[in-house]
Amino acid sequence: MDEAHLAAIKLRSWTGEKGIYSRLFDHPTTISLDNPWLFFNVEQLADDPRLETAMSLLIAHATAQRASGKSGQPSITVLDECWFLLDSPVLAPEVVQLFRTARKRNSSVWGISQTAEDFVGSEAKPSVHGAGIVKNSSTKIVGQQPGDMTALREHLHLNETALHQVKHFSAPRKGRSADALIVIGEKADTTHTIRMVPTPLDYWITTTYARERLYRSWWISQHKDVPLIEAYRQLARKYPFGLADVEPLPEEQSMEVAKGVQK
Repeated sequence: MDEAHLAAIKLRSWTGEKGIYSRLFDHPTTISLDNPWLFFNVEQLADDPRLETAMSLLIAHATAQRASGKSGQPSITVLDECWFLLDSPVLAPEVVQLFRTARKRNSSVWGISQTAEDFVGSEAKPSVHGAGIVKNSSTKIVGQQPGDMTALREHLHLNETALHQVKHFSAPRKGRSADALIVIGEKADTTHTIRMVPTPLDYWITTTYARERLYRSWWISQHKDVPLIEAYRQLARKYPFGLADVEPLPEEQSMEVAKGVQK
């Protein structure tokens, strides 16, 4: 009886009508894990340690199932701000496993972060998992890195010519292009400078520029009479290079955009 009572106390937060986490764990799911696109936003999980652990377990399980290759379909797992995942005691081992087994499972894993140190750590505080991930990645794409080159030299094995290129890349131009170095092979056997140019549609779907995110939300709210993808296409046709080089628009100056998003 005491064990049952203790179990009930521990489950109280996760079940029933009054449990603060019950909407996540004790209600019918609102997503299908079979969808072509599956997205998890873990940005604020760290604000609640109990929820972080529980949701991390669910995300790790869903990710492992999706990338297992059992469906016979190729898959791409994109880990944005990968440093956060590597800091998680639950998710970090799953990230390492994804990189180690991707080729066998007909899948691809993309780890995205701001610097190489986000993966491998520093000399004073090396990452437990990052070096293995870098080693198991056959292709790396390195953007502008004006700071310390130690991690690129020691873990990506870039020579001085490649390091000079990375250090002196022009800053990315919003809506237009970004230069990067593509590194192929564990020992940087092949390197090439590339320029990545988004299509207008791709850019508007993925932009994180604050002004464009606000305008995008307003635009979509004004075009609810058409399919979402068509609203994006219309926006891309009107501003194919985004808004970075565009003077404030009348609807922005009148605060119509800001007020429309706040509704």
